[in-house]
Amino acid sequence: MRSSRLFNAEYAEYAKSVDAQGVSEIGEMPRAVRAAKVAVVESHLVVGCPTPRRLYRIAQMSNRRDHVHSPLEFTPNDRGRALGRNVMGVCVVEGLLEEKIAEVLSGSAPITELPDVPVDASVSEL
Repeated sequence: MRSSRLFNAEYAEYAKSVDAQGVSEIGEMPRAVRAAKVAVVESHLVVGCPTPRRLYRIAQMSNRRDHVHSPLEFTPNDRGRALGRNVMGVCVVEGLLEEKIAEVLSGSAPITELPDVPVDASVSEL
């Protein structure tokens, strides 16, 4: 028997045994119920990309939710940086900010990659 059929049968049997208070007649929680409590994460595989920097920025933007509403303990600084990267990404898409400047401001590119910037310049001088 396929695992999915077995799990579905176990889950259905358990669901029938649960009363209005959520208590089951079955003593131990079946593995199908335990398996349903495991987080499911959607993933995508990217093979090759004509614009890798844009893909990187999109991945950072989608990671913003985990930093802002995090299941992990991110510092306020990390959360602020995630929000800032998101705002800069939107500004780049809207044509309000050059992509290279956004990369420098987010820390993913050195300031020396900007044209007409002195070698000893700092980001605060932008």
